[in-house]
Amino acid sequence: MKDSTAFESSLDQNMDIDLILSTRLEELQQKFPERFPKSIYVLKDAHDNVPNEWKERLIEARGKGNGQRIILIPYNMASFHWAGILLKFKTDQEIELTQFMDPVEYSDFFLERLGNEFAEIYSDAMLR
Repeated sequence: MKDSTAFESSLDQNMDIDLILSTRLEELQQKFPERFPKSIYVLKDAHDNVPNEWKERLIEARGKGNGQRIILIPYNMASFHWAGILLKFKTDQEIELTQFMDPVEYSDFFLERLGNEFAEIYSDAMLR
């Protein structure tokens, strides 16, 4: 039942998801450096119920690193419902790709508000 205990402890609402992602990413980068030609940064998680936190992360993403890079932003939508946002920068300010990843197949999360706030910071890109 070791796996069951690990799963239950991972459901702790106060888990530091960005630290978990950063640690795992660092392990993979050390093990397979050839698979990570670009810098990848994991930002502090944003929560749907915290005003302006999403915008703060978007502004932080713009200033994190320079040149070609990937930014990952964990996003807590409701208690145990996590999603992820990937921003792939082509240059310091130009976004090549955005991706909103929701692991829940029939999620009823309404992406429009996040997309509108995203457009306020990055008017030349669209959150998908």
